[in-house]
Amino acid sequence: MRIRKPKVTEPVGIASRLGPSELELLDMVWSAGGLTVRDAYEETRKTRNITLPAVMLSMNRLVKRGLLEKSASKRGAVYRPAVSRDQVASSLIGDIVNRVLQGSVSTVLSHLVEKMSEGELAELKKLLKKS
Repeated sequence: MRIRKPKVTEPVGIASRLGPSELELLDMVWSAGGLTVRDAYEETRKTRNITLPAVMLSMNRLVKRGLLEKSASKRGAVYRPAVSRDQVASSLIGDIVNRVLQGSVSTVLSHLVEKMSEGELAELKKLLKKS
């Protein structure tokens, strides 16, 4: 019996299948510019019960996926962003558009417009006039 692999029609984005804890770690690293596992652990355990090895495993997974970079320092390994917040946001939105909304950008845009402030709407109008 031969098992067929599912056909992939869209490339997997850089942020494909990121969980809430991984996004939380990325947010911490973006905000700080760089963190050790210990720093991330101390910050994370303020809001939830987690172990140091679990944080280390998650950060190393983010390195393997190309989202964080790891370098040595006197305090231990320091993790820095390998991609910007905008790159991850764009990838997540692209995944939603392709996988959930069958490519319907207007659906995403209508949801976003509902949540925009007056200043953000004015900025959007300027962008639309340029294009």
